[in-house]
Amino acid sequence: MTARINALTMLVLGAGVASTFSLMAFAGADQQDGRPVALPMYLWTALPYAVLALTTRFLARTPARQVLALAGAAGIALAGVGLLLDAFVLRPDPQASVTLLLLPAYQLVLAAAVVLVESVLALRRPVPPLV
Repeated sequence: MTARINALTMLVLGAGVASTFSLMAFAGADQQDGRPVALPMYLWTALPYAVLALTTRFLARTPARQVLALAGAAGIALAGVGLLLDAFVLRPDPQASVTLLLLPAYQLVLAAAVVLVESVLALRRPVPPLV
């Protein structure tokens, strides 16, 4: 059961980053000068997902911590993809590209909160690693 929760968390994070990248590519196709979105921008938007993936890999060893990681992953993925979908598809705005700069910062704050709670739970009671 516990390995399934971590696998589901990784699936949610993978779907979130894939959706984010596809929405970024969609937004880059509409630029007037025809330049695609730069690689550092893709790395910046993938950073919160990578932080939660590492948290899931190294800190989520008990069912409570795994559910916490899954909830954080779902929150980051749903909020991020939802805001990008709104900014680029549903209500396109010429200044929506600012969303690509600010959204990962807010996602990192949520990811840092998940990491802090996970580490406090890890320090509270030592648990042997999963086999």
